[in-house]
Amino acid sequence: MEGGDLFDRIVEHGKYDESGARLLVRSMALAIEHMHGLGVIHRDLKPENCLVTKDEHGNDVIKLADFGLSVVLAGDLHPTCGPPTHVAPGEPPPPSARHVFPALSSTCYFLSS
Repeated sequence: MEGGDLFDRIVEHGKYDESGARLLVRSMALAIEHMHGLGVIHRDLKPENCLVTKDEHGNDVIKLADFGLSVVLAGDLHPTCGPPTHVAPGEPPPPSARHVFPALSSTCYFLSS
Protein backbone atom coordinates (compact mmCIF):
# COMPACT_ATOMS: atom_id res chain seq x y z
CA MET A 1 0.00 0.00 0.00
CA GLU A 2 1.33 3.39 -0.94
CA GLY A 3 1.88 5.83 1.92
CA GLY A 4 3.53 3.88 4.75
CA ASP A 5 2.56 3.80 8.40
CA LEU A 6 1.43 6.71 10.56
CA PHE A 7 4.57 6.70 12.71
CA ASP A 8 6.79 7.22 9.64
CA ARG A 9 4.38 9.86 8.33
CA ILE A 10 4.59 11.78 11.62
CA VAL A 11 8.40 11.62 11.57
CA GLU A 12 8.48 12.69 7.90
CA HIS A 13 5.75 15.35 8.08
CA GLY A 14 6.44 16.71 11.55
CA LYS A 15 3.69 18.29 13.60
CA TYR A 16 0.27 18.26 11.94
CA ASP A 17 -1.91 21.34 12.13
CA GLU A 18 -5.25 20.98 13.91
CA SER A 19 -7.20 20.43 10.71
CA GLY A 20 -4.87 17.71 9.41
CA ALA A 21 -4.70 15.95 12.78
CA ARG A 22 -8.49 16.10 13.08
CA LEU A 23 -8.96 14.40 9.72
CA LEU A 24 -6.51 11.61 10.58
CA VAL A 25 -7.99 11.00 14.04
CA ARG A 26 -11.49 10.95 12.52
CA SER A 27 -10.33 8.47 9.90
CA MET A 28 -8.79 6.27 12.59
CA ALA A 29 -11.97 6.49 14.71
CA LEU A 30 -14.12 5.48 11.72
CA ALA A 31 -11.86 2.48 11.04
CA ILE A 32 -12.10 1.45 14.70
CA GLU A 33 -15.88 1.94 14.68
CA HIS A 34 -16.16 -0.28 11.59
CA MET A 35 -14.12 -3.07 13.20
CA HIS A 36 -16.07 -2.82 16.46
CA GLY A 37 -19.30 -3.04 14.45
CA LEU A 38 -18.02 -6.38 13.19
CA GLY A 39 -17.20 -7.42 16.76
CA VAL A 40 -13.44 -7.25 16.22
CA ILE A 41 -11.20 -5.67 18.88
CA HIS A 42 -7.72 -4.74 17.58
CA ARG A 43 -5.88 -4.62 20.97
CA ASP A 44 -2.63 -3.20 19.50
CA LEU A 45 -3.53 0.26 18.22
CA LYS A 46 -0.50 2.48 17.74
CA PRO A 47 0.82 4.69 14.93
CA GLU A 48 2.93 1.83 13.54
CA ASN A 49 -0.25 -0.22 12.96
CA CYS A 50 -2.07 2.55 11.09
CA LEU A 51 -1.35 2.72 7.38
CA VAL A 52 -1.76 6.08 5.69
CA THR A 53 -3.12 6.33 2.17
CA LYS A 54 -5.04 8.93 0.16
CA ASP A 55 -8.78 9.10 -0.46
CA GLU A 56 -10.38 10.21 -3.73
CA HIS A 57 -9.95 13.87 -2.67
CA GLY A 58 -6.23 13.53 -1.90
CA ASN A 59 -6.70 13.59 1.90
CA ASP A 60 -4.73 11.24 4.16
CA VAL A 61 -6.86 8.39 5.51
CA ILE A 62 -6.06 5.62 7.99
CA LYS A 63 -6.31 1.90 7.34
CA LEU A 64 -5.74 -0.39 10.32
CA ALA A 65 -3.09 -3.12 10.04
CA ASP A 66 -1.53 -5.92 12.11
CA PHE A 67 -4.48 -7.78 13.56
CA GLY A 68 -2.21 -10.37 15.21
CA LEU A 69 -3.50 -9.57 18.73
CA SER A 70 -7.09 -8.90 17.67
CA VAL A 71 -10.02 -10.97 18.89
CA VAL A 72 -13.67 -11.32 18.08
CA LEU A 73 -15.62 -9.87 20.99
CA ALA A 74 -17.18 -12.70 22.97
CA GLY A 75 -17.35 -12.07 26.72
CA ASP A 76 -14.28 -11.19 28.78
CA LEU A 77 -10.98 -10.75 26.97
CA HIS A 78 -7.76 -11.89 28.60
CA PRO A 79 -4.88 -11.25 28.86
CA THR A 80 -4.27 -7.53 28.66
CA CYS A 81 -2.00 -6.81 25.71
CA GLY A 82 -0.68 -3.98 23.58
CA PRO A 83 2.16 -1.53 24.06
CA PRO A 84 2.33 0.06 27.52
CA THR A 85 2.79 3.53 25.97
CA HIS A 86 -0.68 3.32 24.42
CA VAL A 87 -2.80 2.09 27.34
CA ALA A 88 -4.37 3.89 30.28
CA PRO A 89 -2.13 4.39 33.33
CA GLY A 90 -2.80 2.56 36.59
CA GLU A 91 -4.52 -0.76 37.05
CA PRO A 92 -5.47 -1.96 33.56
CA PRO A 93 -9.20 -2.64 33.16
CA PRO A 94 -10.38 -5.76 31.35
CA PRO A 95 -9.99 -5.00 27.64
CA SER A 96 -13.11 -4.24 25.63
CA ALA A 97 -14.22 -2.06 22.74
CA ARG A 98 -14.64 0.94 25.06
CA HIS A 99 -10.96 0.95 26.07
CA VAL A 100 -9.72 2.26 22.73
CA PHE A 101 -9.67 5.89 23.93
CA PRO A 102 -6.12 5.84 25.42
CA ALA A 103 -4.66 4.59 22.13
CA LEU A 104 -6.65 7.10 20.10
CA SER A 105 -5.81 10.00 22.40
CA SER A 106 -2.08 9.20 22.48
CA THR A 107 -2.06 9.04 18.68
CA CYS A 108 -3.79 12.42 18.60
CA TYR A 109 -1.07 13.79 20.89
CA PHE A 110 1.70 12.40 18.65
CA LEU A 111 0.11 14.04 15.61
CA SER A 112 0.04 17.50 17.16
CA SER A 113 3.30 17.67 19.12
